[in-house]
Amino acid sequence: MGIIACKFGGTSTASADMFKRIDGILRQDPERRYAVLSAPGRCGDTEKLTDTLYRAWRDKDAAPAAKRFEAIARGLAIDMDFRSEIEAALRVSEAMTVSRGEKLCAELFARFTGIPFVDAAGVILFDADGRIDRGATARALRAMARTHPRAVIPGFYGSGPDGGGGGGRRGAV
Repeated sequence: MGIIACKFGGTSTASADMFKRIDGILRQDPERRYAVLSAPGRCGDTEKLTDTLYRAWRDKDAAPAAKRFEAIARGLAIDMDFRSEIEAALRVSEAMTVSRGEKLCAELFARFTGIPFVDAAGVILFDADGRIDRGATARALRAMARTHPRAVIPGFYGSGPDGGGGGGRRGAV
């Protein structure tokens, strides 16, 4: 049996209906064991959630991003607190704030499907210069796979040698 990791971009995570579609795609083939998700993209008149989070950082206002996630969660019949995590990230950095798009999207999808969530900060590792540490990342992913034969993992971010995560352009994968 093989292992397939599926990457779903922002268009694929933009709404509750799209989450349901991803779930169906994963269920079609038992080898599709890992899902890597981007933050929700544009949907109708809504902007990409990443853009909403950049504005949240600038304005120090978590409400619009939280409302976008809440709309998706409502469509999945899931109650989840998004605002407090976004507000906590606003106290850390722009990169941490923006990375909450992927993290919260993956957490929501994991809750919807029952597939375990694995935080990218623990398995996608960067060196001190912000470059992917391929060896450390491969070891971390192998260890994760031993305990999680299936998982939902956020895209876009990881952590550096100091343990700091968050993502951002420099630390994006």
